[in-house]
Amino acid sequence: MAAAYDPVQQAFESASRDFRSNLGDDELYQEILKSASIDEVYNATDKLQAEQANKGHLRHLSKIGPFLEGLRGYADVIEVFMQAKPDVLALIWGPVKLILQWTSVLKQSFDAVVNTIAEIGVLLPEFRGVAKLFDHNKHIQEVLILFFKDILDFYFIALKFFSLSRWKYLFESLWPRHREKIKVVTDHIARLALLLRNEVRLEHIQAEHSARARALEHFDRAERSHRRQEYKSIEADISPKTYGDALYRFRARIAEEAAKWLIEDTTFNKWLDLSDTSTKVLWLEGIPGAGKTFLSCTVTDEARTLGLVIFTFLSYTLSSTTTALSIIQSLIFQLASNHEDLQAVLTQSSHEDLKYNIDSATRLLTTLAACAGPVYFIIDGLDEVEELERGRFLKRLLGALESCKDAKILVSSRPEADLEKILEETATRLRVDHRNAQGIKAYVDKHTKKWFRDREFLPEAEMEIKNLLAPLPATAKGMFLYAKIVLSNIQQLEVHEICQELQVLPESLDDAYGRILVRVNSLHPPKLKEKARKLLGWIGCSPTALTIQEMEQALVIDPQDLDGDSRVQSRLNVTKICGPIVEIVGGFVQFVHFTVKEYLFHNQITGFIDDTVATLSLATTCIAYLCQPHHGPELRDEEIEHNTIAGVYRLHDFAASTWFELVEKLAHLGPSYTPPNELVNLLEILSACRMNESYNSALSSVAPSSSFCFGHEPPAVYEMLCRMSQFRKASSGSVFHKGKGTEWINLDPLTISSTSIRIDRQLDQLLQLLCHTSSHKTNCHCGAIEKHYGAAPFKCGFLSCPDRRYRFENRALRDAHETRHDRPWKCTFPGCAFADGGFLSRKMRDDHLDRFHAQNQTGKSVAFGELHPDEIEPLFFDLVKADHIDAVEASLEWFEGLRIGVKNELYMLVASTGSVAMLRLITPVRVRRVLDYIPEVKSIFLRMLECAIQGSNMEAAKFLIAEYFSHFDDTANKYDRFTSHCFAVILRADSEEMVEELLTHLKIRKNRSVKAPPGYSSISSIVIGATAGQPNREEMLLQLWMKFDLPNSFERIYVGDALVNVASTTCSVYLAKFLLDSGAKVDHRRSKKYITPLHYAAKNTSLGAAEFMRLLLLHGADPEPIVLPLSLGKGLRTREVGKIRDEEGARGISKWLGKSWDELLAEAKEERERWSLLDCAS
Repeated sequence: MAAAYDPVQQAFESASRDFRSNLGDDELYQEILKSASIDEVYNATDKLQAEQANKGHLRHLSKIGPFLEGLRGYADVIEVFMQAKPDVLALIWGPVKLILQWTSVLKQSFDAVVNTIAEIGVLLPEFRGVAKLFDHNKHIQEVLILFFKDILDFYFIALKFFSLSRWKYLFESLWPRHREKIKVVTDHIARLALLLRNEVRLEHIQAEHSARARALEHFDRAERSHRRQEYKSIEADISPKTYGDALYRFRARIAEEAAKWLIEDTTFNKWLDLSDTSTKVLWLEGIPGAGKTFLSCTVTDEARTLGLVIFTFLSYTLSSTTTALSIIQSLIFQLASNHEDLQAVLTQSSHEDLKYNIDSATRLLTTLAACAGPVYFIIDGLDEVEELERGRFLKRLLGALESCKDAKILVSSRPEADLEKILEETATRLRVDHRNAQGIKAYVDKHTKKWFRDREFLPEAEMEIKNLLAPLPATAKGMFLYAKIVLSNIQQLEVHEICQELQVLPESLDDAYGRILVRVNSLHPPKLKEKARKLLGWIGCSPTALTIQEMEQALVIDPQDLDGDSRVQSRLNVTKICGPIVEIVGGFVQFVHFTVKEYLFHNQITGFIDDTVATLSLATTCIAYLCQPHHGPELRDEEIEHNTIAGVYRLHDFAASTWFELVEKLAHLGPSYTPPNELVNLLEILSACRMNESYNSALSSVAPSSSFCFGHEPPAVYEMLCRMSQFRKASSGSVFHKGKGTEWINLDPLTISSTSIRIDRQLDQLLQLLCHTSSHKTNCHCGAIEKHYGAAPFKCGFLSCPDRRYRFENRALRDAHETRHDRPWKCTFPGCAFADGGFLSRKMRDDHLDRFHAQNQTGKSVAFGELHPDEIEPLFFDLVKADHIDAVEASLEWFEGLRIGVKNELYMLVASTGSVAMLRLITPVRVRRVLDYIPEVKSIFLRMLECAIQGSNMEAAKFLIAEYFSHFDDTANKYDRFTSHCFAVILRADSEEMVEELLTHLKIRKNRSVKAPPGYSSISSIVIGATAGQPNREEMLLQLWMKFDLPNSFERIYVGDALVNVASTTCSVYLAKFLLDSGAKVDHRRSKKYITPLHYAAKNTSLGAAEFMRLLLLHGADPEPIVLPLSLGKGLRTREVGKIRDEEGARGISKWLGKSWDELLAEAKEERERWSLLDCAS
């Protein structure tokens, strides 16, 4: 006969099963079950007491007596009156025994746990006295079950923490957060004890069930949100250097054969093997240009399959700002970037020590690395850092390795003497330039094959060049860079010049550089030579790289003519002028290798570039530019707008932020250096014509720097430079922002800051008017803005931002970056200096409160009824920022009375920085329900999603997608349209994580009458247009199409639609090639009433559109398709469509491709015929 169902027994067993499942460690669970009584716990505590007495540090275990006796009473009650099973009783005693044993190895942890247990013991009621109540109140059984769940919650929190393999490293940082979570449990225990002492009713039980679940859930979500916000704020403040872009760039240049020898090398594979402790440090050493960086990229990819990879690609371009501390900071933030517990450790550390103290930063790095599991550190380019700093860094990294058994280090550099001394006893060495001859040969063969194909030399000329190039791999002597320079140097030469150049190959890399320098010094006319030497000098001497647009305008400025025209009249081809030793990376002009600067600026080289002369030249150019009329404070806004469109302010950002550093560099040459009159005169003019009449001398108490005492400058110049030094120092640690509050501008002794704000404001207004599709409005300024300020014209407005020279492609990326400068944790005491300024983390805020306001803290709450209506709105913003769920929940009736605009701002705020609990609370249900048919509400949702992603609030973004998608009808077209908008928002934010999240919520349609495939929304013009021609976004979109298996699962008509959408938006050749290879018809259109992809592209006037048209014509696009007139409706005119050749893009194609439309048609036809012949031959 089946046993009678006992709901109480089922409740206890269900709680036990949940505890076991959440614990996720069956071995640990079985260990817990071995302790079935309080006697075993007492035996364990007696043993611990004896051990501690022998060691002379007796801990007061008697403090936990009330807890154990309280549990004894609880166990007796549930065993006698509720027939609890042995396994249930074991869960009461087993965990506490294990927790005490585990924590006894560390004094701090043992004391903390004992104190916590003691606090819970005080709260436990006298359970034996409850027994007599059973006959009168059956609800008490429910309360005892809740007690059991709370006790298990306490055990679970403690066991999960102390079962971490490296918890001892993390205790000081992570325990406070776990202690706060235990506090949530103890608060509930206190409420249950109160219930037992009073009359318990059913509604009490239901309320406590709900409160218990809600409290723990809210704690977890709020804690994750706060920790993420703290981490992001500290990360923004320190701005650690990241190297992902460098890895991406270098990886694209790797020749597959170049790394083959390394992957097969026994020593390297020993290093890669984490179980092999004989090779902990590997040193890839070699001469400059041997391909060490490319090998480091390969190592990064190989190691990623085995563990966490932390890497740096150090470069001479940042050597002036690269320190041992900055490298360690980069490693720290890479370690913590995807690990919540490590982020918690970081946020609990001292921010000031992390920012300024290398020893504290090293200790934190050691702690994080020891807790991160298997980790590979790959340090490339260490020899490009100053000797003192690289030595300090390497010694500390090797010291950290001793505490990390699962860590390996790879260093890639030249065999410098100082590095050799540090590494000789610990590193295994691999000499790169002795092993890469085959890789260089493969590189030369691949390069020349493409070169021959592009240049189409006559067969006999091609053979002669091949023979002359045959010795190149051997002559390179292990240097890829040497081979690259030689090949690049002859790239555009005629055949006889190529042969002449290759008759005698350069003997060394310096010899190759020497030939280029001789060519530069022999340029005619002399003005061209002067321009080339200026370029090389400025690239080498500037403290920060110039963009190509800035370089173009700098060359136009004549320091002797302050009234001259500073507009750029033509483009600059730096590689054509300076040769293959310079390149443009990310829009910035730089040398291809640090050895170029070492050679060109060496004073023993004939015709060398003088660093002092170059610095003086760049400084006078910047100062003269700032003295010209276009920077006058009296200019009207209309004039500034006109100048902005004309490109007059290309150089402004560089000149305004760098002129002082250049003068400072000259001043630091010492008293022996006498500045020329040209510089002193310009400084005098700058001081006079840009003097700030409203200058606030608040900084004058700061001691003036003696760095500017050249010995000959006028007193007014010296005073101006000292004030500027004080202003720069104040700005470096401030929250001064060009667009948020302008009180600080009068701390600048010059009017430059004021002018900068006005220029930025005008540029920002122009950027708001940019066209967001490939079809431009009449008289728009999109072309002028991109021409003068580049494809990434947005900049961070914070003066203290280390990345202020970095450019962003759009406003969303810039704004997302700027939010990380916020200091969200404010002091709650009015009048305190930090009530507005705030702190980067809760720890910093709490430390401040404990130190300065400990005597003043009160627990007063705000009554909304007592507030003036004008005070309610700001208060809601404060409550949402602080994530006060209970206060907001209690005030929802006041929230409903807020203005629509204010509500919308609160929605954006909570999406950007708030917890999911707060988001669920204040986002009204009606918004969710009417989302699919009210456009305004859809717009609010999309803005919220964008804010969440920009604020890195991924939990909120995931909630929004999951919540709102549940309200759509699977078969509705609006589902596709809305999904398209979501994809577009995510692509614009460059969030691969959210692409994956959105994919999990896409639903396969159940209505078979809907023929469009599930991923149809991803090929819409909205989504494709969001890529904006950016390679990383196009790659994301391409990966998305592959996930939908577009080539195989989409019918050709939909693939053709995608091609039309590309043509009508971005004209991306990259996406078009994929679609054509996937089966898109090159002339696709739904009927002859519509125009073809080629016709769409011909309406556009850009280089991308020109290349797109060439691609389509090469694939056989019809240049003269028939388009039937399209009626626009009854009673309306018929739309006539012109010919493709008459469209603006086709008529002006020679501007981009150097050939007319008819010439392009003939070329494409000839190329298709050649392909056809080759196909026949094969």
